[in-house]
Amino acid sequence: ATRDWLDAERANLVAVTRHTARYGWPGHAIRLAAILFRYLHDGSHYADVLTVDTSALDAAQLTGDRVAQADAIRRRCGIDFRQGRYRRAIEQLEWVLPIYRDAGEQMGLIRALTNLGVALRATGRYHDALTYHEQAVSLALRVKDQYGLAWATDGLGTCLCRLGRYEEAAEHHQRAISLYSELGENLMRAFALDNLGEDRYRQGRLGEAADCHRWALALNREVDCRFGEASALNSLGRDLRGQGQYELAANHHRQALMLFRAEGHHAGQAEALSGLGDVLAATDRK
Repeated sequence: ATRDWLDAERANLVAVTRHTARYGWPGHAIRLAAILFRYLHDGSHYADVLTVDTSALDAAQLTGDRVAQADAIRRRCGIDFRQGRYRRAIEQLEWVLPIYRDAGEQMGLIRALTNLGVALRATGRYHDALTYHEQAVSLALRVKDQYGLAWATDGLGTCLCRLGRYEEAAEHHQRAISLYSELGENLMRAFALDNLGEDRYRQGRLGEAADCHRWALALNREVDCRFGEASALNSLGRDLRGQGQYELAANHHRQALMLFRAEGHHAGQAEALSGLGDVLAATDRK
């Protein structure tokens, strides 16, 4: 019911955020942007995220609120990441870190550290990413930020996976899944399940990998996250290809490709096309 209302009122809410930033209610714009972010980001309403958070950034600059400026920039980096602008995301996240540190804003710092780890990982800088995820985990434990801990733990697990430490990675991903379950966070649990499936795939445990990816796919569809759905479809296609189920694998890669195209995610499109090419090569088709 909440999502239905937000869908119906989305254009009005975006317009109100823009209007309040321009015409004398900067605090309203800042708070609206923070409230709307998860809905807009997870629903792949990227143009609206940029409009809303640019309005919040303008409002925060007007009031001199440095933490609110950092929050708006950090949220916009989520769109840069989703659309493959990793270096831009890294530069901006490196800029906001000292703002959070100077202000003693621990929760913002945990999220910025984790975001930076994610962006660095996407560019292949796994050891640098690992350092930031470890910092985020340590800080989240200290301030008892369960959501931040779950997210940082998940990111740490993915770094370990990329470094070939698969069983350690799986332990971290299982911990993240448990934390997200306790928080009732089905969307983020889906991403952690997708990551656990990656660990199992790299260990050659294809059946377990496929189970994780099917579960992740179902959860992403339940919460209507198209980016997560595309990622899970692509991963499941790879699992099925490894089990010799080529036609089904090709279908999953095609579905993933269509979703990644709709998202404007170039790296995801490349992965889906590569997976589809591997299926066609395995079946000697052109």
